[in-house]
Amino acid sequence: TMTIAGGSLTIAKSIAVPAQNVAENVSGLDMGAFEVEAKGEAISVGQMDFYFDVVSAAADPADLTGVTLRDANGGIVAGPVDGSITTGAKRVRFTDSVIFPVGKNTYYLKGKYGTDFANNNTVIASTTPGTDFSTVRGQVSGNTITPTPSSAVTGSTMTVKAPDMKITVASVPLAQTIVAGSPFVFANYQLDASNS
Repeated sequence: TMTIAGGSLTIAKSIAVPAQNVAENVSGLDMGAFEVEAKGEAISVGQMDFYFDVVSAAADPADLTGVTLRDANGGIVAGPVDGSITTGAKRVRFTDSVIFPVGKNTYYLKGKYGTDFANNNTVIASTTPGTDFSTVRGQVSGNTITPTPSSAVTGSTMTVKAPDMKITVASVPLAQTIVAGSPFVFANYQLDASNS
């Protein structure tokens, strides 16, 4: 008798997408990143749920649109789909069948933050692989696999920032005497968009 051992699938937070500022109404922005490690065999997943903790007075997960799951090369492996605010299910649900190859790979959530978001609203993506990944099977063994962990895996915090530009006059050049007809620097201006 020969027993074929099934593979395993483990999901973890990736630091490939750190906490950062994001703009509203721009497609393809970061929403989080996760490491997916398949051992023993390639593993297919028929459905994946990602939940979003949205801290906002007006926005909610339904304001997250065109959400995709992408591989490290930027290729779309699931989606695009829009967020949902169904009671108890403030999430994005991918129903594309995705095959994760053997090894550890990083996958990125990307999408658009809608115009209901306001300055300094925050969004955090998470998933509980043991229950949020379904129809999970080994491609060689055919075995049903329960992904790990059974606790939530949480991505980095995305902070929505409105456009902001500060313009200041630089300290140079100093007051000076100029000769008519000669080139000179009148002023230098510093543009700071670091709060956007």
